[in-house]
Amino acid sequence: DMAERVGRGYYIGDMPDDMVVAKRSQYGYVGVGVTFSAKNKKDLKAALFKAGADHIADDAEALMGLFENENLF
Repeated sequence: DMAERVGRGYYIGDMPDDMVVAKRSQYGYVGVGVTFSAKNKKDLKAALFKAGADHIADDAEALMGLFENENLF
């Protein structure tokens, strides 16, 4: 369990292309889409999920919560 967490990488981005890169990577990144500055969060969320995002965070608190839930800290 711990070895799995240590080896996990996260790719954080605010564009659908970022999620595509995460999914295509040979390293198996977990794609985390962020919508911090988006004017239309709903549309960006949909585009990020469509591009392969595993998780979405709307603000810094949500992003930190994601990592806390993943037991990274």
